[in-house]
Amino acid sequence: MKYVVLIICLIGSILQGLAQDLKYRYAFKIGGEVTSYARKLITLSDGSFACILHPLPFGTDTCDLDHGAPEVIFNGLTQSGAVLAKYNADGTFAWMHDLATKKTINSFEEAFDLTADAADNIYVTGLFTDSLDFDPGPGSRVLRTRNSNNIEANQSVYVTKYSSDGVFIKAFDISGLGINNDAFLKPFIIRTGNDSTLFVCGQVLGNADFDPGTPIATTPSGKTTVGGTVFIASYDTSLAFRSVWFIGTKNTLTSGGGIEPIDMAISPLGEVYLTGLLGMGGDRDYDPGAADLRLSAKGVDDGLLLKFAANGDYLWGGVFGGVHFENDASDLPVAICLDEAGNIYLGGKSLSGFDADINSDGQINVPFQQGGDFIIKYNSKGKVIWVKNFTDCQGQGVNSGRMYDLHYQSGKLYACGSYTCTNDFDPSPTAKNIKAAIAGEDAYTFFCDTSGTLTGLTTFPGPGNENITAILTGPMDEVTLLGWLRGLTTSGGGSIIRASLDLDPGTAKNTLSNFSENTGSWFFARYTLLPKGIIPHLKERGNGFKVIRAYNGNLEILPEQPFVSSCILSVYDITGRLLKQERLSAHPAGQSFTVSQVPTGIVVVRLEGGSEGAALVLMPPDNY
Repeated sequence: MKYVVLIICLIGSILQGLAQDLKYRYAFKIGGEVTSYARKLITLSDGSFACILHPLPFGTDTCDLDHGAPEVIFNGLTQSGAVLAKYNADGTFAWMHDLATKKTINSFEEAFDLTADAADNIYVTGLFTDSLDFDPGPGSRVLRTRNSNNIEANQSVYVTKYSSDGVFIKAFDISGLGINNDAFLKPFIIRTGNDSTLFVCGQVLGNADFDPGTPIATTPSGKTTVGGTVFIASYDTSLAFRSVWFIGTKNTLTSGGGIEPIDMAISPLGEVYLTGLLGMGGDRDYDPGAADLRLSAKGVDDGLLLKFAANGDYLWGGVFGGVHFENDASDLPVAICLDEAGNIYLGGKSLSGFDADINSDGQINVPFQQGGDFIIKYNSKGKVIWVKNFTDCQGQGVNSGRMYDLHYQSGKLYACGSYTCTNDFDPSPTAKNIKAAIAGEDAYTFFCDTSGTLTGLTTFPGPGNENITAILTGPMDEVTLLGWLRGLTTSGGGSIIRASLDLDPGTAKNTLSNFSENTGSWFFARYTLLPKGIIPHLKERGNGFKVIRAYNGNLEILPEQPFVSSCILSVYDITGRLLKQERLSAHPAGQSFTVSQVPTGIVVVRLEGGSEGAALVLMPPDNY
């Protein structure tokens, strides 16, 4: 038997296709002659994805959630307001549930966030009023608010759990307590941790019961919830209560200093990182424990970053911002994510320069001129490592678009959003990457490495208002986008220009438009993330491993450095198409291992996370 291995250091033009950022796979829109909006997107381990949607029909209007045939219709007359929809990895419709069925004419439900656990069970949180049935199947799980008829207080938080096949598993509510059972409750975030802990974060005013079981879990003595007090409640994945913490309590009912939670990240150790907006003024305790922690906004409304241990103990926190960091729809932190080393990445938008340092040991100012999107990197102790900004308007005014999402995976950061005017997307102080919006808001995806260096950029210009509001990478290097198309009203309030977007960054055209000029339509798009940057790794001849031999679909690999359990091996063909990917277990240096079922032909073998590198290999036919 012959073993043929070809490792090329300078591969010239053979891999030029790998320099692309996104390779189009498919895109589709959902909706109808109605206005609708979507919140949040998750991907599951098999490459499928799920989203919560809010079609808003009027009268007899309906909304089709299946872009294929047959139609899957949502009717606003009988259904409560929010939908959980899942689509397969190839984009075909899997299933849809109205999250709750109205039991009375006053019933209402709104979904805010969703997440999934390691078994791909899906969890959704939202608020509801009156009485609703949360079991979409033949059974019944009716939840009722325990509040009075006070309109603002007459709402409760719900948490529901479904299998990846859409089977309803369980639901419970968080409702008010007291003489009239009055409590203002609003959920914002739901996340799962590696230890099967489920976290629900929101705002609470008054006393509420967070334990779905027989005991009552409410505000501890000495802590008073007021407007803008945040709760973080934890449960196991069977939805049994574990604990609840309160952040931003106070001893008086004076206003100011409230928190609007925006995003939350959970470390492998179960540590909780929370970001949001901190209101100006007030006298509050931001430590959920016995200690008294006071924080003050630097400007009108500033960004907040807090870290807690898995048991709720306060570890550290602080405020970032300045006099121009105001509570506006386009001025806020939008997302937080963590890397394997515990570094923190915070993305958002500001109108002007601000201090990104949450500590008192110095200041780092974001060099905005007219505003723009930013990414801040902190270490695990909250110290600023770097600050990068992009999408400023080059002195032409204020960019009314903004970043919507930031995601980390395998050494890369992925951001998405919208932009107006002419923008420089390169965060480097010397390099330029200028893109001009055509009209209204145009969409973008932005990729950078953990040093903040731009590694990929794709813009999606169109004649209307086009936004990308969520970006996620999946287990097979796919990138999934969630976006919105809506019409643009011309100056003077005249005609409305229909939104239209070519979602293929290649030479082909794959264009979607909103269903009509007066409605908003949501779209999903999926791409293969081509391994840009693979050529420098090849020049280093593997940088961490050697391919010893290739035979009968097997690759024998010898690591020159130890592998960690997060190391991912990917195999691509020379066009950049992903052929195979698997997560490796921890492995010592100097001991070879075999990867099986590798296709025949010239392939690129790449390792990421723990032992970076790549090699070009000729896989011979079987029995060669």
